[in-house]
Amino acid sequence: TAQAALLCWLLGGLVALCGALSVAELAAALPRSGGIFAYLLESYGPLPAFLFGWTELAVVRAAALGATATIFAEYLGYFIPLTVHQVRYVAALAIVLIGTINYIGVRRAASLMSVATLAKYIALLGLGLLAFTVSGGPLRLRRLRSPRQAASRCRCSRRR
Repeated sequence: TAQAALLCWLLGGLVALCGALSVAELAAALPRSGGIFAYLLESYGPLPAFLFGWTELAVVRAAALGATATIFAEYLGYFIPLTVHQVRYVAALAIVLIGTINYIGVRRAASLMSVATLAKYIALLGLGLLAFTVSGGPLRLRRLRSPRQAASRCRCSRRR
């Protein structure tokens, strides 16, 4: 149900808030660079910190980067038809392109990210404006007899 979904989001947000507040407490107690690595080094010694650092680099960051690039390539497939193999190549090319830009210079990479962020904001603003300005006419909602009927065939139709 919608209430259950909202409750799950709320609980997930509370768990994330607890994690963020815990890291904030650690940052206040140990104000040094290194983040979680520094906290693990201070608390548990060099081996757990070393293992965390390499796991973060070799597994967590690599998986997140690969997943993000793959999702980018799959969404690009909505505009340019791509085969499964082409999606993989486009994802790899995106990773190489962003890596090359970062290699060239942090300032250029920051400029590119600023332009990309601005483009996202403009697109979101445009969608918001379209939602309030473009109208397909009034909606007529039909009464349904049961929730099962609503789930099986959502019947919302425009009155012409």
